Amino acid sequence: MTDNKLFTEFPSLSREQWEQIIQADLKGADYEKKLVWKTPEGFPVKPYYTEDDLASLPFLTGMPGAFPWHRGNRMEGNPWLIQQDIWVDDPRQANEKALSLLENDVNSLRFCFSKDARGRFINETYFSILLQNIHTDCIALHFSVGNRTKDVLSLLKDHCRINQADQQKITGTIDFNVLSHLAATGDFYDVEKQDFASLIVAVQKARKHLPGMRILRIDGSIFRNGGSGIVQELAFSLSQANEYLAILTEKGISVDDVLKSLHFTFAAGTSYFLEIAKLRSARLLLSRLAETWKASEPESSRMRIHSVTCNWDKTIYDPYVNVLRTTTEAMSAILGGTDSLTVNPFDASYKTPDELSERMARNIQLILRAEASLDRVADPSAGSYYIESLVQSVASAAWDLFRKTEAEGGFLTSLKQGKIQEQVEKFKNERLAAIRTRRETILGTNQYPDFEESVSEKIKEVSVFPKSHEGDHWCRPVFSSRGAQNFEQLRLKTEKQTLRPKVFMLSVGNLAMRVIRVNFSGNFFAAAGFGIIDKGGFETPEAGIRAAEESQADIVVICSSDDEYATIAPVVHNALAGKKLPNGKSPILVVAGAPACMEDLKARGISHFIHIHSNLLETLQQFQNELGY
Repeated sequence: MTDNKLFTEFPSLSREQWEQIIQADLKGADYEKKLVWKTPEGFPVKPYYTEDDLASLPFLTGMPGAFPWHRGNRMEGNPWLIQQDIWVDDPRQANEKALSLLENDVNSLRFCFSKDARGRFINETYFSILLQNIHTDCIALHFSVGNRTKDVLSLLKDHCRINQADQQKITGTIDFNVLSHLAATGDFYDVEKQDFASLIVAVQKARKHLPGMRILRIDGSIFRNGGSGIVQELAFSLSQANEYLAILTEKGISVDDVLKSLHFTFAAGTSYFLEIAKLRSARLLLSRLAETWKASEPESSRMRIHSVTCNWDKTIYDPYVNVLRTTTEAMSAILGGTDSLTVNPFDASYKTPDELSERMARNIQLILRAEASLDRVADPSAGSYYIESLVQSVASAAWDLFRKTEAEGGFLTSLKQGKIQEQVEKFKNERLAAIRTRRETILGTNQYPDFEESVSEKIKEVSVFPKSHEGDHWCRPVFSSRGAQNFEQLRLKTEKQTLRPKVFMLSVGNLAMRVIRVNFSGNFFAAAGFGIIDKGGFETPEAGIRAAEESQADIVVICSSDDEYATIAPVVHNALAGKKLPNGKSPILVVAGAPACMEDLKARGISHFIHIHSNLLETLQQFQNELGY
């Protein structure tokens, strides 16, 4: 049998040869402007990558399942845990739901307790009911119980003894996330000194009796859902880890025990390749931090990562698009080597998920495992020139920001002074500005919306648009929000009107340009929920004017070519001037585009122009104001 080499028929090309071909195709155009784009974090992305880009990267020599863990925690396969949250409002119902989930291939359960539920149900009676018939040493168990961690550790230890379960085999986490809780709420659970005293006892207790339970949760998703980028998410998470190391080692707990108590939660967003690179970078960064602290065991720095689909990019309009978003987010987290994953239901942003939406969310992971077979290959993204280059960029930027945070006093000091919150808000405002001008697309919200959709009857605005924490706090909290919120509030304002405003497309003249501008204008006004009337075009301006008058539209948009606006727009303006609608107002005339004759048209009384450089949100708010909303 001959040893045929793949691609031997194709000659290899050097980077210089590729560049020559590209420059020839560009025909003098600027290389950087045409082919190099930047990620939201500001990383330049080249049009292609080669093996040469990896030559200087020091972390590529490692193997999967080995220090520094860049290539993941497993030597073979990628068997991430499928996790689902259960809110414990009734221990019996929570137990029934847990058993049902286990029958449907969930293998990681997280029991979430509200503050009230902690007081009522964290005791021996209800805890035994909660875990009844659950083989605790066969699945991963997680408890979100805040400052009741010590009590849960005792209850879990007793439960193992009574049910003859091996304590050494119990795996999972308990969310004693003092620093993350502080970032999210602005306050400690009790007071700083008491929280850390309880934390020290809990760490010692867990390491002694339940070594497979990690109790120090670092929740980076708080920053992402507050609008941050992935660099800030990683840097501030690493800064929390460093803070825990400093506080706990001072009290006599070893570096290795602190590291083995940490577990990280990261949000999986829609920047597909960046999310893959982020998790690979995160493991590198913790390994580097462990080396700095001179951990004695390489195993200590094996990062335990849980991923959860991001809330920032979810919408209440066109909500089934959220299914597509969570699918790509789940896939990127898996390819990045996450240890466990929660896919939030598509409707979680505006209501309590029902059985169907929870099943749909669960099935995303089951399909990726059973049909896409993403669990069969360890480190499937290894060797990708692009991804590995991104890893270097992300890790380097996150480490620099981490060092800057430490130089300013560390996580607690920076949070107290508001420096972390300021950086998150700055990044969020930059993203919101991009969304408002449609430089960043949110499908179904600021692009391609369904203007006939209504959601006011199926949501509660208090829960969909929560207000920031008021009152006195230890520090200003990182406020969770969503990128689509301003547009959603804009549309809800339209929905509350007795009559939905109508926008008439008066398209005339050059066929190609009028079609393009009708589509643009329809998308533009539909983002506010305005009704769109499109008759398909007119032979003359006069025919369009008659149809516009008959429609009694609130807004008339002229869609034509730049050259024709100089003659068409004044004709339409003069014909509609003084016309009154049933509500007593005159129709608002709008020109689609920014023609060279714009200033001349403004001098003639035409003041409204919409184009790709318009601030979509502010312009639509202005139209709502003119319509009297």
